[in-house]
Amino acid sequence: MDEGIVIGNNTRIERNTELLDNVKIGANGCIERNSFVGQDCVIGEGIGLSAESHIGNDNHVGDNVKIGARFSSDVSCVVGDNVVIGTNCVLGKCCKIGNGSILEDGVRLKDYTEVAASTRIFAKDYSVDKGKEGEKSE
Repeated sequence: MDEGIVIGNNTRIERNTELLDNVKIGANGCIERNSFVGQDCVIGEGIGLSAESHIGNDNHVGDNVKIGARFSSDVSCVVGDNVVIGTNCVLGKCCKIGNGSILEDGVRLKDYTEVAASTRIFAKDYSVDKGKEGEKSE
């Protein structure tokens, strides 16, 4: 761990995790193994960052955020409070995720994407086969 790192009470940082300079992590959270948090990041209370995840420099993550394994964010992203981000999700640079939003597994957001509060995004919706809609199966 580098200089200027502040970790809140009851927060667990697991093995092989790298935290760069000026990282602040709130209380009652967990950063799982083999993860990376870039410099100048602020992470709120109650974080659940799953294994092998990467948070780029200058990111702000709100309170009670749950992030699945193998997540990756570029620089200067903002994730609101009470957000759930699935496994294998990717945020391009300067993305903003509103409070209470859900990104399902595999979602990839391009640079400068803004997601409104309480929005749910799916990587692919398998509930309707558009090519077969309305047809009878024999």
